[in-house]
Amino acid sequence: MNKLAMLGVLLTAVVASRANGDPGWRIDAAGGAIVGAGKVKVSEGGDSGQFDIVPGGSFAVGGGYGLGNWVDLTTHFQSSFTGFDVIASQSLDVYSLTAGGRVYLLPPGRVRPWLASELGWYRADGEVGGLFLPTIHQSDDSFGLNAGGGVDVNVNRRVSLGVDVRYHDAFDALNGLQFVTTMFNVGIHLGGGDRGL
Repeated sequence: MNKLAMLGVLLTAVVASRANGDPGWRIDAAGGAIVGAGKVKVSEGGDSGQFDIVPGGSFAVGGGYGLGNWVDLTTHFQSSFTGFDVIASQSLDVYSLTAGGRVYLLPPGRVRPWLASELGWYRADGEVGGLFLPTIHQSDDSFGLNAGGGVDVNVNRRVSLGVDVRYHDAFDALNGLQFVTTMFNVGIHLGGGDRGL
């Protein structure tokens, strides 16, 4: 999956060089959920533990620059956090700052499905413990990626609503952290670009 996502970013750059249309800017704000795609593994000193990711919340802000009608260069800051389990004392917080690209699958129009991939920095804080067990905490910084897709529905020339589903892999954080986010997005569009409206 890692190689496939990196290939997607490279293909985006190649397609971008052939894109046509007027450039335009977008600002995004999104909120949604994080669900697990594996176990969280933490270690501190000689102690270690693991737990399944409890569904929690996620939010993101970002933006993009359209290189034409088919490709956007994008960047996002995202924060995700799991629900806290009081009895088992399990928690996970993830922050990321990534950049990459988005490729649209249909020409400009009211509904636009797309695929995207971004690479960048991930910060993960994991904690596990128990009522009668020691608390183990681990914080890691790691290079990582996200890849997925979604759809935008243009409300008018300046506003779009959409959904975004992405797989995230923070390669070295917490011994290989993987998760999925599902987001509802509001986009504000500035500048040129043929939106098909």
